[in-house]
Amino acid sequence: MDYKVISLKYRPQIFDDIVGQNHITKTIMNAIEKEKMGHAYIFSGPRGTGKTTTARILAKRVNCENPVNGNPCNECSSCKEISDGRSLDIIEIDGASNRGIDDIRSLREQVKYPPTKGKYKIFIIDEFHQITKDAFNALLKTLEEPPSYVLFIFATTELQKVIPTILSRCQKFEFKRIAITEIMDRLKIICDEEKIEIDKDSLLLIAKKGDGSMRDAQSILEQAVAFSTDKINYEMIINILGIIKEEVFFELIKSIIMKDINKLLSLINEMIINGYDIIEFVSEFANFLRDLYIVKSTNSTDLLEATESVKQNFKKISKNIEDRRIIQMLSIVTEQMGKIKYSSNSRILIESMFIKLAQLDDIFLISSILEDEKNEIVSNTPQKIVAQPTQNTIKEKIIHKSETKIEKEKKEDLNSKKFSSRILGKKKYIKQEEKAPELKKETPNTELDLGKINEIWDNVIRCFMKSKPSLSDILGKVMLVKFNNNTLTLGTDNSFYLRKVEQNLDLVKKEIDNIINSDIIVTIIKTEISEKKKKQIKDKEVPQTVKNVIEAFDGELE
Repeated sequence: MDYKVISLKYRPQIFDDIVGQNHITKTIMNAIEKEKMGHAYIFSGPRGTGKTTTARILAKRVNCENPVNGNPCNECSSCKEISDGRSLDIIEIDGASNRGIDDIRSLREQVKYPPTKGKYKIFIIDEFHQITKDAFNALLKTLEEPPSYVLFIFATTELQKVIPTILSRCQKFEFKRIAITEIMDRLKIICDEEKIEIDKDSLLLIAKKGDGSMRDAQSILEQAVAFSTDKINYEMIINILGIIKEEVFFELIKSIIMKDINKLLSLINEMIINGYDIIEFVSEFANFLRDLYIVKSTNSTDLLEATESVKQNFKKISKNIEDRRIIQMLSIVTEQMGKIKYSSNSRILIESMFIKLAQLDDIFLISSILEDEKNEIVSNTPQKIVAQPTQNTIKEKIIHKSETKIEKEKKEDLNSKKFSSRILGKKKYIKQEEKAPELKKETPNTELDLGKINEIWDNVIRCFMKSKPSLSDILGKVMLVKFNNNTLTLGTDNSFYLRKVEQNLDLVKKEIDNIINSDIIVTIIKTEISEKKKKQIKDKEVPQTVKNVIEAFDGELE
């Protein structure tokens, strides 16, 4: 079979072809040029980032007969033998299947023999972290003082599992995830070489799904080539990989903003019927919220790795939601991800999570009402505690009594100093402050009417936003019925609202008096509200952000 998969056919053969690891290739090339090579290297990092490939290129370079600009020539007999995998001086070992102490003893025996042809005898051990602790310890002496002709190169994806005594004897190089743009550029070169027609959006999607791994991205590309008959397009990649379209997430966030529970459950049901992985679905939605928050907070889409149409959709939807709410949603989703992953009935958790996201404002209102009720109960409950005195309580009473006495003496001393004080032995007298004349209460404002009170009603509501948020919300839902004989009458058809406002009439009256600088009477009655008035109140309750969403999507409020 002559066919070679893309990841093998286009595997780099020189340092210059390695993508995204310039900090490593440059260091190694300089070390070889200056003849300051180490005797052991550890290459660590995510899968598919070039660890084993770099190890093989390094092995070719140190034994190359005619290097070119710091790279192996790939033409001499040594380079060809290494490329073909038949060099006796390059020994590749799989750490997963050769991890015991007997395997390391065999390796130590091989170290004793010099290279047959090249300058170095090189041991490349992949998955190095899987070697046992005893095997590591057996390797220590050889690794610390190897013969001058031996070079060790270890590759691992889990550096933390390698014991510190091994790490201290090696030079460590950390391979990083390859940037999406660099993966895209490399894939474009491959497609040009293979005469593959593919659009930019498809390359972007493949690079994103590669998740920083060049090998994974190349495997996805090969899968797409096998699936396609003509040109590779965006829809084809989505179908091959089973990716959820961004439009679904935009529909979800729109339904959450509009509190459309039916649409939310319908979208979730569609995802499950189509066989999408639920955990990946929630994970992708968390990434979607992260992107949405970035656009909202920065007012820019430059940091997004997405197509232009998706960026425009993000910019449009970000104008209709508050950043505070995005953070709350992201917190709930990330918290539920772990529970959903290990739940036996994850569908219930997902549905309840999205319903909670849609009702965040209502949950906040209920918690505020409960907090207010709790505070009122505590303030109205007599604080009488009967308990047997203990040694600690007696001490506390003595301390409190002494503190009270000291405070009383300080207060008396302060009052006396209002009349006199001594400075540097000289006596000064300070006049007692004159008592301010009492302000006369203004007579009721005869020009006040219901229209003027209606103008300042929003200011009254704002007065309670911090101290009593539930009362503030309720005042926004009651009606201003009439104003005559210096009496303002409020009205509502909700028994709970009626009781709540009745309990706080004095506070409402006080805030109104402060704003209009007058003294009026405030009452509330239970009244039937017409359908027209209900619609006016409902329109007033709808936040501006929701109105913007309705207008943006040509919707209407039911």
